[in-house]
Amino acid sequence: MKEELDALRKYRDTLPAVFKFNRQGPAARNEEDRMSTPPEPEAINEITVRLGPDIDERLTRLVEEYGHNKQYYLIELARNGIEALEDALEADRVVMLSRLKGEKMIPLEDIMRKYDIQD
Repeated sequence: MKEELDALRKYRDTLPAVFKFNRQGPAARNEEDRMSTPPEPEAINEITVRLGPDIDERLTRLVEEYGHNKQYYLIELARNGIEALEDALEADRVVMLSRLKGEKMIPLEDIMRKYDIQD
């Protein structure tokens, strides 16, 4: 139990850095708006990313097929990736808290089998 508590404390200490991202951004009100609204000029942070040739080819294919530039796709990748990371970290946090409280976990497979739910 002490190990789990220490792990939760260590995990909790990492959360402020991860969860400081605003999922929708100040200018976005919904998914469509977020997708079409460019970031505010003062909010732009420039970074350099080294891409392997395979990823560069895939980005080039997207540009040719759908017409946006590479920057657009990289920004969308970052937005979606951060959201996925936040969701995964929140799920881990909930599981850790449940374990610390001694709550019983039921595997998804058991629930699906009980209610005859197919994959």
